[in-house]
Formats: sequence, structure tokens, C-alpha cells
Amino acid sequence: MRLILVYACLLIGISASLRKPFWGLLFYLWLSYFRPEYWMWNGFWLRNWNITFIVGAYVALAAPFANTRFRFDTRSALIFLFLALDVISTVQSPYFSYSKPFLLEFIKIIVITYLFTAYATEPPQYRLIILVIALSLGFETSKQGWLDLFRHPGEQNINTINFLGDENEVAIGLFMLVPLLLALAQTATHQWERWLHRFIAVGVFYRAVITYSRGGFLACGAMGIMHVLRSKNKVRSLIGAAIVGGVVYSVLPQGFWDRMSSIQFPQSDSAAMDASSQLRARDERSARSRLHFWTVAKNMAADNPLLGVGQNAYHAAYNRYDFLDGEYGEDRAVHSVWYGVLAEVGYPGFVVFIVIILLTFISTQRTIIRVKKGEIPRELGFYALALQTGCAAFIAGGSFVSWQWNEMLWHFIGLSMALDGAATVAPKPAPSVVRPSMPLKVRFETAQAVRGT
Repeated sequence: MRLILVYACLLIGISASLRKPFWGLLFYLWLSYFRPEYWMWNGFWLRNWNITFIVGAYVALAAPFANTRFRFDTRSALIFLFLALDVISTVQSPYFSYSKPFLLEFIKIIVITYLFTAYATEPPQYRLIILVIALSLGFETSKQGWLDLFRHPGEQNINTINFLGDENEVAIGLFMLVPLLLALAQTATHQWERWLHRFIAVGVFYRAVITYSRGGFLACGAMGIMHVLRSKNKVRSLIGAAIVGGVVYSVLPQGFWDRMSSIQFPQSDSAAMDASSQLRARDERSARSRLHFWTVAKNMAADNPLLGVGQNAYHAAYNRYDFLDGEYGEDRAVHSVWYGVLAEVGYPGFVVFIVIILLTFISTQRTIIRVKKGEIPRELGFYALALQTGCAAFIAGGSFVSWQWNEMLWHFIGLSMALDGAATVAPKPAPSVVRPSMPLKVRFETAQAVRGT
């Protein structure tokens, strides 16, 4: 059954892509977020063909011939400046052979990110892109979430998602996905579609929680606070969040909360510990190790301030800069987006990266303000708020995972850029007609006259 479904989607995607490059972009997003090669039993041939790269290249090459309008502004320049710094950093790095595959992948990611601004030029196209991303990633993860809730409530799910990473990175990506699903529910035209997106969102939310990721827990808190505070109907949002949170809280075991409590750094060590204390000590050791990894990253940046050690080369350079001689292992990850960018691209790349993130918030906030003024359709405001909320989850959780090169992060940045273009061509909402109120006596006399006739 899986083979039939995947092959049917592949045939539809290929034929649609050949007719219109925009459908090729949607096909690429389905391949990137759904990853059919890992979902079907004999998907090795898809991995060998690297079909995602082929479709991405086709979308890029077809763009100039598809009546697309390319965007040239500060934000576009910044993402290509960051890419240029990354390329120079990686080429001059002593770890070039290690970094080269990651660099080629990142070039593809930046090109697709930029093409969002060329293809998603109108609100319907923009919504289709979000819909494909949300359902492609949300289908399997929501299914796992709902099944785990009923079959193994509270039990940890450590399944990885190939393009997101381990359970910590999965948690960040899924908490970024939840606001997109809620935005789709708010902009749906049919009641069944609203409830479908909400149903998927709850499953995705629970799937993210049971990763038992502490970084994910912080991302969840940031997402929840942002969603409630920025929502127009705060009471309804708070009630909805309380209901979902209460259900999830009721099924989570004490072990989950013990792990979350270890977010605080350790205060003391004890020679005699029970099983719970040993688990806590292990988590606290993990917290201490992150401080060490960040210090190593600062040392890398101090030694290579302009260009860093190269893309994703923290792993390769770690042993050389590890001043504790392997106390926390070898070839370790930096476990922080911020320190990762600093170590791998240097101070100039770090500054550009921070500016890109800041401009993402500024541009989405500008869209929200325009919606409040009645200049653009309110659905664009829902998308802007979803992107803001997702980025808030990324900032909180990304401080503890190496996610700076992840495709989903850069797609969020591309969606925020495309939102400006969609807002530019969106029709201005029709002004609401306010009927003047009639005095009570006049209304009564009018009603009497109507009944008399």
C-alpha cells in the first residue's frame, strides 16, 4: 500500500512539475519534508538518485522562464552574503573535504529559500506552500503522536526524522510546525478543514513533547507564550492551550519532569545516589558538557575570527580545540545555533546571521501592523504571526541544538521574505459597511408600518 501511494505521488508530482514550475516547487517541498525514500520499504533507489536535488535544480533552472519576479532587496542580499561568507570559510578551511557535502547541500537550501520570493507572489500560492510543508511533515508525526497518546501515554518517543535530526532537533522542528498548522486552521474556508488542521496540530504537539527534549521544552514554552500573547482572541487561545496542556500533563510521568528540572545547572554532587538522583546527575553532566562545548566554540572563533573553521566543521575541529582532552568524548557537536555559527563562519557571518533573524521578526511585524490598519487581508496576519511564533520556538530551542544549517529554519526565513511580496499584490480588503443605528421609537414605528402593509 505504501508503494502504491508513494509511486502515485511521484507520478503526479513529476507530471505537474513539467506543466508548471510552481508545482515543481511544491513537489520539491513534499520530497524534502515527507522523505518518501525513508517511508517506503525499498526506497534506496530514491536515495541513490537524489531525486530531491534533481527536482530542486529543475525548479531553479525553470524559474527565469516561468514569468517569475525575482526579488532584489536588503534581505535577499543578506542571505546571499551569508552564503558567500560560508563558501569562503569552507573553501579555505583545513577541513574542506569534511565540509564540502554540507556546503553543497546548503547552497541548494539557499537557492530554494530565495525562490520562495519568486514563486509565492500571491496569497493563494503562499498558502499552498505552507500547506504542503505542514501536511508533508505533519502527516507521519501527527500519526505517531496520536497513536502514542492512546497506546503508550507518556512514553518517550526517540524516533529520528532524517532531515531534522535526533530527538532534540525533532522537537524544535515540530514546535515550529505547530503554529503553521494553526494558521492554516484560521485561514481555512471549510469547517472540516479547520478541525483537520487542529487535529494534526495536537498530534504534532504531543509528538514533540514526548521526545523528552529539554531544548524542546523551552521551545514549547516560547511557542505557547508567543501564541497566547500575540493572539487577537487571547482568552480563547489561552483556553485552548490550557486544554491541550492539561491533557498532555495528565499522561506525562514523573520521569519527564525530572528530566526537565535538570535544565538548571547542578549545585552539588553526592557520593550516594538513588536511581532518580543518578538520572539527574547524568542530565546535569550533559548540561555541564554544553558549557564546555560553547567555550570550545569561542576558542575556535578566537583562533579564526574572520572566517571560522568552515561549515559544519565544528565536529571535525573539536578534538583539536578540546582543552579537557576528551572528558566529554570526541568529535562532539556544539549544541547551540549561535555558538555554531560563530565557530564555523566567524564573527562577520555571525553578525549577518543575527541580522537575518532580526529582520525576519521585523518584516512579519510590519505585516501584522498592515493587517491591523486594514491595508492587506487578515489571513496574511495569521501567517506572519505563525512565522514569528515558530521563530521564537527556534530561538529558545536552537540555543541548545546545532540547527543553524537546517533546511526548515531557512525555509521559515524564505517564507517571511515571500510574505512581503504576497502582501504587495494582495487586494485591499473591502471596507466594512456600518449601518447607522435607528432610534428605538423609529424602529418600532417602522415595524408596525411593515406589519400593517
